[in-house]
Amino acid sequence: MVKKDTSNILTVENLSVNYSGIKAVRGVTFSVKKNQKIAIIGANGAGKTTLMKALVGLKEISGGAIYFNGQSIAMTPAFKRVEQGITLVPEGRGIFSRLTVEENLLLGAYLRPNSELKEVYESLENQFYLFPRLKERRNQLAGTLSGGEQQMLAIARALMGKPKLLLLDEPSMGLAPILVEQIFKVLEDITSQDISLLLVEQNASLALTITEEAIVLDLGKVVMQGHSKQLLSDKKVQEAYLGI
Repeated sequence: MVKKDTSNILTVENLSVNYSGIKAVRGVTFSVKKNQKIAIIGANGAGKTTLMKALVGLKEISGGAIYFNGQSIAMTPAFKRVEQGITLVPEGRGIFSRLTVEENLLLGAYLRPNSELKEVYESLENQFYLFPRLKERRNQLAGTLSGGEQQMLAIARALMGKPKLLLLDEPSMGLAPILVEQIFKVLEDITSQDISLLLVEQNASLALTITEEAIVLDLGKVVMQGHSKQLLSDKKVQEAYLGI
């Protein structure tokens, strides 16, 4: 079994992914350290979502390598990657609309053993602390929540599984600014829960504000990479992605 240095929780080397006959991701290389927050920004069609799906095993790669905690996972099926600690909150949220908020959250902990039942319910209360709106609606059907509340639910459900690496795809899309602020406050503090974060976000300014490092994708390739604060003040980034 191929192994890599375990100082990074995720290492991606020269990754390529084809999508509908098009090379959507082309030779992407980056790494995520433990308890690090990294943003991936870029225009529509840059390959961001395809990259995220490839990392969790929902898209087959056409070249390159992916290592998680030093172990090659390029051939590991998606459900096994979840078991290892990689969780994706997809664009569109993917909640169970006919289940209640609490039922959705408990489903997020389905891999945790019965011996952790007490800890699972402690985790449940912690999600209600992080997202008070969910506590108010714990017995409400998830399909009746607002878009922002559904996004909170999707993130909280992912956290119930105690992931080591959380991937978020466009969490602010279509949400009111006040709800975006609440969600990103939680994301800003997420590393205190011993979780690494990989964030795809079209609100580049917000993404660069809460992360330490950032990657800029264009037509499937990494065109810029560095400290988020530096990219936030870079004129090319400002013109292309920040509207400055």
